[in-house]
Amino acid sequence: MQKNLSRHSLLNVNIQPGFIDIIVTEGKKLLLCNSFEYKSPEDALYYILFVCEQLNLEPQEIQTAVFGEIENQSAVYHLLQKYLKNIYTGEPPSSLKFTYGFEKLPSHFYFAAFSQLLCES
Repeated sequence: MQKNLSRHSLLNVNIQPGFIDIIVTEGKKLLLCNSFEYKSPEDALYYILFVCEQLNLEPQEIQTAVFGEIENQSAVYHLLQKYLKNIYTGEPPSSLKFTYGFEKLPSHFYFAAFSQLLCES
């Protein structure tokens, strides 16, 4: 019997035009990191639900942080909200400071690029 990891896992979804990155962690443990090409909001949803199924995660329970070029009003976001109960747009780490020009962009848009600075070499 597989255990349900949803309560302690985090699903991170980085959405860009035409592709999504899905990263699943449990605490500090990396469970999955993969990229998928998609053409429609339904394709993006399919890959996310497929990952949940493969890892025995409950889509209605897992905390899901969405990053990238996605608006809360977009078709993709609305579709994800139907299937992922605990979904929210991610925020950049508070330790990073940006110039005034970035105030015009949603804070989750280029999170992946800016977070690379936090990776240790």
